[in-house]
Parts: sequence; structure tokens; C-alpha cells
Amino acid sequence: MPLSPENEPVPVLAEVLSPRQRFFSLAAVIWAMAMVTFIIGLTFPFLALLLERQGVSTAMIGYSTAVQGMAILFIAPFAPRLIAFMGPNWSMAIGMGGSAFILALLPLWPDVWVWFPLRFALGAVSSLLWIASEAWINSVAQEETRGRVVSIYSIAGAAGFTMGPAMLTLIGTETNLPFLIAVTALALPCLPLLLAPTAGIAFEKTQKGGWGRVLALAPAPILITFIFAGSEEALHTFFAIFTMELGEGETLALRLIAALGFGGIVLGYPIGWLADHVNRLNLLILLTLTIFAAILAVPQIFNIYPLNYIYFLLLGGIMGGTYTVGMTLLGERFEGADLVTASTMTTTFWGVGAVAGPSLAGQSMGVIGPNGLIFAICFVILLYLPFPFWERWRLLRRSART
Repeated sequence: MPLSPENEPVPVLAEVLSPRQRFFSLAAVIWAMAMVTFIIGLTFPFLALLLERQGVSTAMIGYSTAVQGMAILFIAPFAPRLIAFMGPNWSMAIGMGGSAFILALLPLWPDVWVWFPLRFALGAVSSLLWIASEAWINSVAQEETRGRVVSIYSIAGAAGFTMGPAMLTLIGTETNLPFLIAVTALALPCLPLLLAPTAGIAFEKTQKGGWGRVLALAPAPILITFIFAGSEEALHTFFAIFTMELGEGETLALRLIAALGFGGIVLGYPIGWLADHVNRLNLLILLTLTIFAAILAVPQIFNIYPLNYIYFLLLGGIMGGTYTVGMTLLGERFEGADLVTASTMTTTFWGVGAVAGPSLAGQSMGVIGPNGLIFAICFVILLYLPFPFWERWRLLRRSART
């Protein structure tokens, strides 16, 4: 059992709850986060298409998307105290309800400048969801099956991403119906979250050193959300525009984005199983390098049927796998208060990626055309790659000394 800064035992949720309580606790969190990712998959391409129809530039669309992620940078330093005060279930329920309320306001003022503060507020309340849920899942999970438990959480998220674009292909983007669906989907999990067992979870202050100490201990799994968010948000925001500028329709783009999410469902559990049986850091490096190579080939493959659907399914599975392995590494290396700090940091870097990815993609597409999307994602991956290699070298060096 981990120790608090005062050397008092900090109960871990998995040790306090019965198997039945642990199941219901997991079910509530997983359902809630599936709905959150469903909303992201639904609204990001929908909002981008609405703005494009108004004649808004790709750069401005990128900024509109980025401001939602930027809000995380402002709320993250306060999030551990807020979650400690409210508890993980109330934090998530408030985040869900707040997100639903803000989404309901967007169609009332369909203007890019009005949406900037609204999307900033949306990013702020939703960040509480990510931080609380990631710490909650890793507190419930037991080490021997951590990768598989986290993979189920990731699969639910991927299912949400898949349902979002798929829903748009069914209901279209010409009415405000997507907003109504989004608000309803966010409101439904609130009651189960409030009823979920949370006895024993402790979100206390971290040891001296705070964020810097935690980041130095595990930069690769903490920073991987930078890649996950940067690439996912850029693709969800601009892929429909990318395909249309290359002569294809938005329907193809929405279906391929759905395939991307479906890949996380298909490959989520196998990658989680691998994370329980191989070196997790090596697996993270391999998956990241594979994403880099796969993104480079997207312009040549995206309109070759049926290879494009298979390709995007595999790409989505690998992208989702980086998040699964990264979260599993955090649960392996941190417990208690430090785990909450690490989860806060992953959410913060998710925000950095959510800002950097769409912003860079929008600027790049404005300068060099549709392939600017590919350039932006690859550039973001290159910024990250030194960190897992450095961490691997450091661990090998430490192993050699002992």
C-alpha cells in the first residue's frame, strides 16, 4: 500500500472494494467516458463543417478546436484539489453536466467568435472528466491485469469515437440534431456516476517536487497523450476537409474516421494483453514509430477501396494502443497521490497536443494544401520521439549499474 507525504497509509480503491463493487465502479466510469468520446467524435467534425460552410478559414477552424484543448492547461493545476474536494464521481458528474449545458448553447449562437469562450469553457469542465477517470481506473485495476482493464476503458473510448462520425453519416450535418444527441448522451451517465462505489480512493497532496519529479520519473507515458491528442484532434477536425480538397466527399472521410475508432475496438484488448506480457516501454516506442510511418502513407491510401478501410482500422488500433500502454505504464509506476498527479499531467499534455495538432494542421493546410494535415501530425510525433528513447536509455543504464 502506498504512503502519503505524512507516511500514513493511503487506501487503494482496488484493495477496499469488493469484486462486485469494483465491477460497478468500473462500469460507471467506462460508460461515462464512452459517452465523452462519442461527443468528441460527433461534434469535432460537425463543428468544423459548420464553420467551413460559413466561410471560416482552416486556420481559424483549427484555432476554434485548439482553444477547447487549451482550457485544460488552465484548469489542470487546480484539478487535483477540486477532485479531492468533490470526489471522483462528483467531479465527473459535474463535468458531464457542464459539458451538456455548454453544448446546448452552441447552436444558439453559431458564430466562430462566440464559440471561442464557449469551447474554452467546454474544455475546462471536460478536463475534470479525464483526470478523475484515469486515476479512478488505475486505482481499481490490479497490476497483473492492468493492461487488459485499461484496454477495456480504451475500447469504450474508441467505441465512442466510432459512433460519433457514424452517427453523423446517418443523421447528416444540415440540422441541429447532433447537438440534441450530444446533450442527451452526456446527461445519461450522471446518475450512475454519483451512485458508483468510491470508498477508499484518496486524492491527497503529492510528495515534494510535484509535477517536475513525476515527469522526470516517467516522461514517455505522460507525454504520449500529446501524440494521441495532437493526431486524433487534427484528424477529427480536418480529415473531412482533407478528403474534399483531394476530390472526395465528406461521407468517405466520416466513414474512415469511424474505421479509425473501430480499430481501437478491434485491437484494444490484444494490445492490452501484450502490455501485460512484454516490456511496456518498448511496446510504446514500437507503436509510436508505426504511427509515424502509417500517417506518411495516408495520402496514397485513403481513397483506395477497400484497402483504405482496413488501413484506417489498423491505424486507429495502433493509435489507441499508445494511450492504453501509456496509461498502463502510469499505473505500474505510480500509486495514490502521485497517480493523480500523473493523470493530471497526462490530461495537461493532452491539452497541449489538442492545441498543437489542430493549430499546426490548420496553418499547414492553409500554406501547403491538404497534405499539411500529414505534415502536422508527423511533426508532432517527431517532437515526442526523443523522450521514450531517452527513458529507455536511462533505464538500461540503471539496469547495467545494478
